Amino acid sequence: MADTSSAAPARWLAAGRAATGLTLLLHPEPVLRAVLAPADQHSVVARRVVRILGARLFTQAAVEAARPTRTVLNLGAAVDGIHALTALGLACVGERRWRRGALLNTATAVAFCAATVKTEPHHRSAAIDHTTCHLEFT
Repeated sequence: MADTSSAAPARWLAAGRAATGLTLLLHPEPVLRAVLAPADQHSVVARRVVRILGARLFTQAAVEAARPTRTVLNLGAAVDGIHALTALGLACVGERRWRRGALLNTATAVAFCAATVKTEPHHRSAAIDHTTCHLEFT
């Protein structure tokens, strides 16, 4: 992207997403303790799911930081939106013991989706740019 100032918010968001992803990938224990009952905190399945989610977030952050274009950010927001819907579905119909984690995951995905849409670089509209429009009257 040529204009680095318009890409800056997207890159800051990508940095936050990458940090979240790396935390989940490399150190999932605090999240597991926060969202699961003590009996489930050492679940191998839960640990794998959290790490997979961390890897997804980190990969998405890398792609969005490398190419913060409108298309890439729209696709990222769509991935986050779909992820939020599936996590919400799990919270609604899945086992009760996973509900808190699924709802936290839903909220995180919605937040990333909304933030991505908000930071998306916008093209100038086709309206007249009054700072460069010169009319001469004779």
